[in-house]
Amino acid sequence: MSRAAVLNAGKSIAAARDVRILADEIDLSIHGSAQGLREEWEALEKTAPVSVYQRFEWIETYLQEYASRKNIHPFIAVGRHEGKIVFILPLSIHGRWVRRLKFAGGSHVNFNIGIVSPEYAGRLGPQSFDRIYTRLRRILPGVGYVALCCQPQTWLGKPNSVIGSQAHRSGNPAYVLDLEGGFDATLARGNGKRKRKKFRQQVRMAESMGGYEFVTPQSLPEVEHIIDVFFEQKSRRLKELGIRDVFAGQETKAFLKKLARKSLHDSEPLLQIFALKIKGEIVAIFGGGAHNRRFSGYFSSIASGWEKLSPGEMLLYLVVEKLCCEGYVQMDLGAGDERYKRSWSSERIETYETLMPFNRAALPVIALRKLYGGLRRIVREDERYWSLYKDFRKLKARLQFMN
Repeated sequence: MSRAAVLNAGKSIAAARDVRILADEIDLSIHGSAQGLREEWEALEKTAPVSVYQRFEWIETYLQEYASRKNIHPFIAVGRHEGKIVFILPLSIHGRWVRRLKFAGGSHVNFNIGIVSPEYAGRLGPQSFDRIYTRLRRILPGVGYVALCCQPQTWLGKPNSVIGSQAHRSGNPAYVLDLEGGFDATLARGNGKRKRKKFRQQVRMAESMGGYEFVTPQSLPEVEHIIDVFFEQKSRRLKELGIRDVFAGQETKAFLKKLARKSLHDSEPLLQIFALKIKGEIVAIFGGGAHNRRFSGYFSSIASGWEKLSPGEMLLYLVVEKLCCEGYVQMDLGAGDERYKRSWSSERIETYETLMPFNRAALPVIALRKLYGGLRRIVREDERYWSLYKDFRKLKARLQFMN
């Protein structure tokens, strides 16, 4: 072995030792509520590279609505080193039989990152959090495993520190649109000429139907009315497609309406609603939240019978134009590989899931989850399989409707 190789090996061993030492020296505390952490949390979210899903108010609102209605127990893990805050992990415990530790937010979160101090981010990594998750196991008797989904490998150009070494690719990528330079520059980065042409065609079609209106509601009654319309549209659409409705619970409606109430006249809204009306009827809805000049899309819906107009795409065009005018630099289009996302996005981000057993009883569950995840990834990434699966799902929905 050459001298350079020996030196590099020595540096790697020393770096690994430093990672272990830091991970073991971090003081862990567990909190059953986010409320007592507000001041530290809000100070950290201003400097840490996080999304709207890690904002204190977003997490606190989610836990308030879901913990009281579902079998969810808040488990906020905080790490400190020499008195300085290192990270906040907004977690929660789910399940009755085989309990699991997850990020708070569930299926309504596109990106789970954790909130890590920039001062420590470069000194932490997969091995650090493997040890930290192992330490959490000792604090959590009765919890079977860790299941941390929707973790981007990188965020804002930096590694996601909280991914464990056992993370595997989920096959459910997320898409991000670069808004820097304004609307013209944004369009120019991807089929701008075609997008403008299609939008002009949609405008002409909408005007022939009675005219269109781009709505950004400012009053709470108007916002809540559009949220109610969203739930109706989404429920009908998902039922037609044979997809499980993750918006069906009353807690989800209460959660979104509370985000809306907290966001009125806020420069960084937790929930901003956009809608498209044709002849007075709401035909498309888009909702999302903001943090640090970045906008994350939460949900969208379209009314039945308007597919020829493609109102969802027309609304997205108007939303992107407005966000550019307001000075946003990035837009998260959400997880899931869809044609319109590929058309608009500037970047595809692979997401990962960390599955780690806390006891032997969880091993079969994790094995089945990994098997299912692998099969789902194969189906999702092959257009033939995915098309067959969607056809099967629609057929199943029709048969259920007939019964």
